[in-house]
Amino acid sequence: MEIERARRSPNHKARPAGVTPSLIVLHASAGKADAGDLSWICSPQSKVSYHYLIGRDGTVYELVPPERMAYHAGESEWKGRKFCNQYSIGVAWCNRHDSSELLTDKQLQAGRALLDWLARKYHSVAEIVTHKDVAPRRKSDPHLTPNFHAPDWCGGLTR
Repeated sequence: MEIERARRSPNHKARPAGVTPSLIVLHASAGKADAGDLSWICSPQSKVSYHYLIGRDGTVYELVPPERMAYHAGESEWKGRKFCNQYSIGVAWCNRHDSSELLTDKQLQAGRALLDWLARKYHSVAEIVTHKDVAPRRKSDPHLTPNFHAPDWCGGLTR
């Protein structure tokens, strides 16, 4: 798996002192085109970012280094711990999230490879969840994506 690091989002900051990623949060971008998703995430006006974005062609873009805090989960909580951005890695698939657009085979393969790599690289990551899991009153992604089945992607990591 190759990771493209040529584009960077300005929307990030240092994690709190002593905090390492312990969670991966999966998203769907809700954008119509990869170029538009990238442009928006790399714009200071958006005030949003993901650590990784997976294009429809399977390209994996690292937009924020995982050591930094990206702005992907917003008001969120997991198992009683608030502010998921502080301790998570955000991974998004470019997808309209409109209940009709499927993730491409290349996106599914790249997503699996990326999550496996992140789990090996960041031993502190214990679980994979969705944006809906951490912000259920506000968000539904990526659950409206027809071929996204949370049990195939989410749960505790065993090593």
